[in-house]
Amino acid sequence: MRNLQQILTLIALTTLVGTSWAMSPKPEATEMEGDVTVEEFTREGQVKRVTHDEVKEWMDTKSGEFVIIDVRTEEEFNQGHLPGAILVTVNEIATPKGQALLPNNLDMPLIVYCRSGNRSAQAAKQLADLGFNEIYDMGGLNGWKYGLDK
Repeated sequence: MRNLQQILTLIALTTLVGTSWAMSPKPEATEMEGDVTVEEFTREGQVKRVTHDEVKEWMDTKSGEFVIIDVRTEEEFNQGHLPGAILVTVNEIATPKGQALLPNNLDMPLIVYCRSGNRSAQAAKQLADLGFNEIYDMGGLNGWKYGLDK
């Protein structure tokens, strides 16, 4: 009989804890580590989406007025990158080494890109966290039709 009471008490506690956890508020996606979507930060006005065509137009007409940041690996960068891009991998942005490569002017427009768009979204969030005010996420380099530097 005592074992039955212990089992029933254990079941009741497990149910209570599980229900309490399930009903507790969960952090928003913007507070969680890992994958980040551009839309989460566009809502807050920190990051704007930019197309390949828009970036090419800026490259042709606004040279020196913005910084292009490739957040892929060094190996990917060496295989081909946007003309004038600097390499600051997504894993380096928040480090002293990465921050030394970034502009000192927090108002300098930054264009970030990677291969497919996931790392650039993560990088955009990190740059916003560092205080940069004008961040443009081009997403992935896939489909870029204007030529690359090596």
